[in-house]
Amino acid sequence: MSTIWYLRNKLVFNGESVIVTSAANQIRARSEEFDRVIRSNLKLRNPQNSGSSPIRWSRPKEGCIKVNVDGSWFSHNNNAACGGVFRDSEGRFVKGFACNLGNCSIMHVELWAVIHGLNIATTNGYHNLVVESDSAAAINFINHGCSPVHPCAPLVQDIRILANRVQKITWIHSLREANPVADLLAKKGQDLPIGLHLFDQAPHCISYALLCDCFDTIRVKGS
Repeated sequence: MSTIWYLRNKLVFNGESVIVTSAANQIRARSEEFDRVIRSNLKLRNPQNSGSSPIRWSRPKEGCIKVNVDGSWFSHNNNAACGGVFRDSEGRFVKGFACNLGNCSIMHVELWAVIHGLNIATTNGYHNLVVESDSAAAINFINHGCSPVHPCAPLVQDIRILANRVQKITWIHSLREANPVADLLAKKGQDLPIGLHLFDQAPHCISYALLCDCFDTIRVKGS
């Protein structure tokens, strides 16, 4: 329904019409996207898959920079934001970012977080990079691609172009409980003006989460 409403508004306010087959492909792709997200969440919540391993953030190897990214979507105002944090092999804060994206889909916001992370990495010359996201769907799209008619296809293509500018890059899917700093920065983006905001020093709102990660704090699944 959101896709139909979006296309209707483009026609009413901008006078832009869309080919029926194109609209149908977008609606079908959006439905498949939500179905994948729901199935992924159910699988993660299955106690048989949870195992007994401790959940915590892990430092990258020496000489590497890790960027954790995350997205945030608030249903009450249909607003999306993303955030990310760069840390070295000692767990020290290097850089952070938050971005208010406005209205976009859940999948789009997760991919935008990766794009901003890669742009910042290339700008700052981080050539041995670990990218960690708690979105299994986003990591799957990056590793395996998606249909050319999928609404996220342009973003996936941008990510692959940016990734080619990094000498060595590793993609990791983490559980949400191991990604608290990026989660806080993504939520901070909800309160900031539209656009990208960079942090050379750690904002106060993530100080405690950073400290916990440095001390290898174990978190309980579902917390």
